[in-house]
Amino acid sequence: MLGVDPSVSVRRLNVDPYYKPVQQKKRTFSKEKGEAIREIGRNMKIYVDDIFIKSREASGHEANLKESFKNLRRYN
Repeated sequence: MLGVDPSVSVRRLNVDPYYKPVQQKKRTFSKEKGEAIREIGRNMKIYVDDIFIKSREASGHEANLKESFKNLRRYN
């Protein structure tokens, strides 16, 4: 970043180079949660404080909105 001291914007992780990295275990979900994740992820992008509902064509966007809100109500 221009005009910002690198000591403010750069962070270094305190990692010991003598230890090998550990891979996290794959998370497993119940059948219902897995189904919800697939349905919601099909036409939505969810962030910390935002939800974006996506459509391939403008003509199908209204249908995707209805489906997305129906799924959110069902799993909420």
